[in-house]
Amino acid sequence: MRLARDRRGEISLFALGPLTNLAHALTIEPELPMLLHEVVWMAGRDRVPGNITSQVDTDTWHDPEAAHAVLGAGFRMTMVLMDATNHAWAGEQWFGRLARHGSRQATYAHDVVGHYLDFYSRFDVTRRGERGCLMQDPMAAVLLVEAEMATFENHAVSVELAGTYTRGMTVVDLRGYDTTMDPTSSRPPIRVATKVDHVGTKTLVIDSFTSRSGDINTTDQISA
Repeated sequence: MRLARDRRGEISLFALGPLTNLAHALTIEPELPMLLHEVVWMAGRDRVPGNITSQVDTDTWHDPEAAHAVLGAGFRMTMVLMDATNHAWAGEQWFGRLARHGSRQATYAHDVVGHYLDFYSRFDVTRRGERGCLMQDPMAAVLLVEAEMATFENHAVSVELAGTYTRGMTVVDLRGYDTTMDPTSSRPPIRVATKVDHVGTKTLVIDSFTSRSGDINTTDQISA
């Protein structure tokens, strides 16, 4: 918050996981939405199934109240939904190329992802055709600096707080109504990423680990 006050309008916040800390910060500094340049959050789902329940993703499920508060606070905010990140599959060929580069950063990234490769191999190999994992967090990080790699829509987003089977569900209002048509539509619009160039984002991710040596062409099409 101190940095946000000192550098008003300059700081972008990239959020992964529940928004508990950001919601708490709002209670201390209600002007925070005006102090930050933007917030990018990888979470939520709309037209695809959730990954905790059929309707709920991990990040909103852990703290629905925090998510609902932040989404309604008036931040200049982008949500990168599971609808977009579910296509960000990286297979063994991609990870093998990363490992072969041999830089300290690339080796570390390859090693720490082993847990996720094991996790996804339990249920996704048959569907995807190879061992790998979703690159959801890196894809969202790319959009923080390369927003043109995604297609966006502006919608009000709420979070279900009371449903027996839907608590934590992100409710994306696709109607486009304003308060003259629906008095309950008072929540601010959120920029929602609905489609992402997953090949291009994976190219940028791998280049971020390899660009120092210059031996990987960022125009290569790195397939999943």
